[in-house]
Amino acid sequence: MSLACGTVFYWLFTPGIYLFEIIGIENNQPIKVSSSIFILVRNFLPDILWAIAINLTAILMASKKFPTFYIYALIILPFLSVILQYTHLIPGTFDWYDLLIYSVTYLFFFNSKLNSLCKANSKILSVP
Repeated sequence: MSLACGTVFYWLFTPGIYLFEIIGIENNQPIKVSSSIFILVRNFLPDILWAIAINLTAILMASKKFPTFYIYALIILPFLSVILQYTHLIPGTFDWYDLLIYSVTYLFFFNSKLNSLCKANSKILSVP
């Protein structure tokens, strides 16, 4: 649900999203609002929602005993995306706040759950 909300929010209010260009659904006339509070929400709410969706997906993957490599790869993906934007290897706008949002969301929703599930998986998968 948070992934869908974040996607819709990005599409409605944020022009120039590279992913939308790639899949052919770019919104060339996003809704423009001048309220300072709304601009703040517009800039950070979608990132928070995407981070929650990624973390919840990773928790689900861990509970279903997916290999730990895939779980960590999913968690690293948003950080990698921002770093690649910073180095101009992919289009986009680097923002320190994105890294902060991803980090806080990870720590809040996922860190303790991930550690317990991955430890349980490694015990199950280890050969005696």
